[in-house]
Amino acid sequence: MKNYFIKSLFVLTSLVMCFSCTSDNEETAENNDGYTTITFNVSPMRITQESTRATLSETFSMLELALYTVNADGSYTKYKEVDQTSSSSSFGVVTLENIKCGNYRLLALGHKSAAHPDIDDPTDVAFVDFPVVYWYSNIVEVTKSTTALDVTLDQAVARIRFVLTGYIPDEVKKLQLTLEGASNNFDAITGFAKSTTTRVAVLDITDEKRASQTIAANVHFFLTKSVLTTEDSYVNVTIAGLDADGNQVDPKTYNKVPLKIGAVTYFNGSFFNYGSTGMNITVDATWEDYETVHV
Repeated sequence: MKNYFIKSLFVLTSLVMCFSCTSDNEETAENNDGYTTITFNVSPMRITQESTRATLSETFSMLELALYTVNADGSYTKYKEVDQTSSSSSFGVVTLENIKCGNYRLLALGHKSAAHPDIDDPTDVAFVDFPVVYWYSNIVEVTKSTTALDVTLDQAVARIRFVLTGYIPDEVKKLQLTLEGASNNFDAITGFAKSTTTRVAVLDITDEKRASQTIAANVHFFLTKSVLTTEDSYVNVTIAGLDADGNQVDPKTYNKVPLKIGAVTYFNGSFFNYGSTGMNITVDATWEDYETVHV
């Protein structure tokens, strides 16, 4: 009886040890099979396959790429993130290792900001300035066979191009541009502005500008929808000269300025020439042609 008990105990112990070993092996195999390494090849929409990395860095100088898990309430938790600058030899090629297989929200931002933005919350990405931005956002499925993904970034901002010509009065020392409805907060899930604000930019009138009688400047910002027409635009632009004491000289306001993501709205004309008939506002989007407004 005693020998039978010992033999039974030995068999039971052996079965437990075998079960434990099998469980550990299965878990290890599952973990190994459930992770992969992915290389993301990033390029903006207008760059062809023949273009060089130098062309890529001319388009934007900083890159953010991240994967997020989607929570039950629809919010996002950042899973992996990499940022690059154009000085990197691998700029535009991002490799993420040990990615667990599953579905993720992929976000990529190429931009010319002065600093990398905080992208913990992809629905509210705040830039320190108003840069040119390209973006991509989509749900991606990561499997064991996923090794590389091509990521094509599209334009995320609208541009206003000011080309003001003609005589500049001696009293005018600066040019002030006030834009109501501008935004540098981006919802990178929808591709639209998170919020709007008023932006004020001030340009010095240099001797070169005064001699050439030309003041040129670009401004960029996100829109709350793809296209703003002269009927529904919420963007108003005020142009004014500033004297040495900061007083406005001959301010002019243009309401409901038409804008389009990926397009350029031109303000062309002789601003301080009091005998001129006005200024042309043209939208070009080849950024593609959009419309012309005479004011």
